[in-house]
Amino acid sequence: MTEEETVYATRVPAVLEQTISEVQTLRKVDSSTTRYINPSYSGSNRGSDRDSNRDTDRDGVIDKYDRDPYDASIQTESDYQERRAQERRGGASGGRTNSRIICTWLTANGLMDKEDLTIDQQFTIEKISMTTRIGYWVWAYPLVDWMEKNKEHKFVNIIRYLAQARANEIKYQKGYSNKPDYVGKTVRFFGENLCTLIGHVINVKEKLFKKGIN
Repeated sequence: MTEEETVYATRVPAVLEQTISEVQTLRKVDSSTTRYINPSYSGSNRGSDRDSNRDTDRDGVIDKYDRDPYDASIQTESDYQERRAQERRGGASGGRTNSRIICTWLTANGLMDKEDLTIDQQFTIEKISMTTRIGYWVWAYPLVDWMEKNKEHKFVNIIRYLAQARANEIKYQKGYSNKPDYVGKTVRFFGENLCTLIGHVINVKEKLFKKGIN
């Protein structure tokens, strides 16, 4: 990986690459429309063999073959590369990019209400800057990977509590609730400002790198 690719990799959430041997027989030849699929997968068997047939983002492609198992809009390699290009430009078209990584995981595991997730996603698209989202993705993706492997850990319950508190406060801000959540306010203040700071650091590093190669 070149230095430039390393910079971009820190800006866009890292998703583990599928090995060629694991997916070669399952990929369609057309690289622009390649979709990682399981030929035997259907909605009726989602509940069986939970680990191998999990579909976290509920897009019809199980996690093992999904290019991004936490984003329903990213299923193919071309989808993923398009998102990379959009994030390098500092934006995303139509709000496609799933910015609520932790809440998506909590919802998929029955730990958060789907309505709360939807409201949170709408709020993020409307109110949260791309810089803040990039800062969030830097640590949220690795955290969710850890949570997936340690579902019974007490720290998962702490994450759930904080995420739900923030969701409650966002519902209040959006007018869906008449009760503020002061823990949620605190999570938003410190969490969003920290993510913004991280996002700015990523942006500065990229600008310095581009300046250095020009």
